[in-house]
Amino acid sequence: MSEVRNAGAVMRTLQVRERTTALAKALGELGKIIKSLHILRFITDEETRRRILIQLNRQELRHSLARRV
Repeated sequence: MSEVRNAGAVMRTLQVRERTTALAKALGELGKIIKSLHILRFITDEETRRRILIQLNRQELRHSLARRV
């Protein structure tokens, strides 16, 4: 439960009224870098693509089973 309160405090710190703080902008840019690295890894690494496909297939099987039940 304390994690939820801490997350709320972080969000309040990052948003000062309608303006975003410098820290929020920096975290947004960091997120873009992480996403770009993930995409590049996905494109270049066959093992990564295979693992992601396996996870996607498992999740789709779970959804299919839930629809049948």
